[in-house]
Amino acid sequence: MNQKAYRELLVFATLILFTSIPFLWSQDSLFPGFTQRLAGTPFVYHSPYAHNEKSLLARANADFPAIEWQTDKIDGAVGQDSVSLIWLYGIDVRNDPKQFELLVNDESWFTFANPLSNHRETWTAQSRREGGRLTFHRSMIDKHGDQMGYAVLTLASSLLPP
Repeated sequence: MNQKAYRELLVFATLILFTSIPFLWSQDSLFPGFTQRLAGTPFVYHSPYAHNEKSLLARANADFPAIEWQTDKIDGAVGQDSVSLIWLYGIDVRNDPKQFELLVNDESWFTFANPLSNHRETWTAQSRREGGRLTFHRSMIDKHGDQMGYAVLTLASSLLPP
């Protein structure tokens, strides 16, 4: 991800990326979406898993630094049509949603906004490019009425660098 992409965001919406994830799925094409922080603000916040409160904090504010992270190596995806990266997330639920942008290998792929409500348990951000999907699976509503859950980034294998 590229920090420039977050410079155009507006004020005070929050997105949290938790820095570890317990694996609940057994799937050949599902890989850890976080292995290390490259840039951004470390933050301690409650999560769906009490043992995992380390996170990176992004705000929809031009003066707040972007978060940038490295995923796991995508080994074993040979022959798969697509691969999915998964990580824990938290996001404010707001009646005035703010925009976030997700870059993959420094290319803009997705723009998404805070959800308006917790009505939907799953929501998807549309990709700017063919072969990409970003899906949020809400697993809980936190004590502030905000979403916590899993983000799954699915990319066509043909789009990944060797």
